[in-house]
Amino acid sequence: MNEVTNETNNTASATVHTKTPDAIRKRKIRRVKSIIRSSIEKISNEKEIQQIGKIISTNTSVDKRPFPFGHCRVCADKATGAHYGVPTCEGCKVI
Repeated sequence: MNEVTNETNNTASATVHTKTPDAIRKRKIRRVKSIIRSSIEKISNEKEIQQIGKIISTNTSVDKRPFPFGHCRVCADKATGAHYGVPTCEGCKVI
């Protein structure tokens, strides 16, 4: 009885490991589809990252001037900061 079982298992394993042209072709097709699928996912992820980068750069580029405070409210020179809540230059910041 054991001999019959072993013969059956050997036949089944031989069937699984056969390399018929049709089985090889199907395996290659599955591999190619998998590669294409992963490539498409990678490309779409890269495009999403680029779009997110564009959104972030447009949202953060509010004002790229070195001193976005405008003019000093005391003397009309270029303001370097807001001192006591008022945009002023370096000379007028103590006033």
